[in-house]
Amino acid sequence: MTSRHLLFLLARRLYALGPPLPAVLIMGHMRSGSTLLLHILLTNPRLIGCGERNAAYSSHLDLDKLAVAARIAQRAPFRRVQYAVDQINHDKFTPSGDFLKDERVLLIFLVRNPAPTIHSILELTRTFYGGAWTVEKTVDYYCRRLRTLTEHATCLEDKQKVMALTYDELERATKAYLEYQKAIDSFS
Repeated sequence: MTSRHLLFLLARRLYALGPPLPAVLIMGHMRSGSTLLLHILLTNPRLIGCGERNAAYSSHLDLDKLAVAARIAQRAPFRRVQYAVDQINHDKFTPSGDFLKDERVLLIFLVRNPAPTIHSILELTRTFYGGAWTVEKTVDYYCRRLRTLTEHATCLEDKQKVMALTYDELERATKAYLEYQKAIDSFS
């Protein structure tokens, strides 16, 4: 055992206040609504996260790192939580199929229709990445990512730990939730 591993085990004991946290991983693609979903999930006090970490997951230690990073980012080292949450939108950070079957991992697969996704990625890269992606590069990314998500989703045996959601469903649910909150607030 390396000293780094030992440090994370110690941090988990100090911060987790109990057994290791399971993780909810949002498996999406760029512009799929994964950040929106992450923020909605983080309104639940039983969940903790720190945004898209762009970290690869390959072992229990990586789940422990997520829990510690989330606690530090939320400035909530001793808050009792049940799950740590992260979003994974790129193949280079996508865990192996075996890791996704781990008992501590719950998955939400999130996809968006091609036309609005490709348009949104083109706008994002033009505005924020310092150099716009070509349509070909964008379509290639989208197709490769959907292929990866499909491969992983179809190989999972425990369907109780998996949820599938589309951007349109998320958008409708978000609007309904906000309207509900607005109605509740009007009574206060």
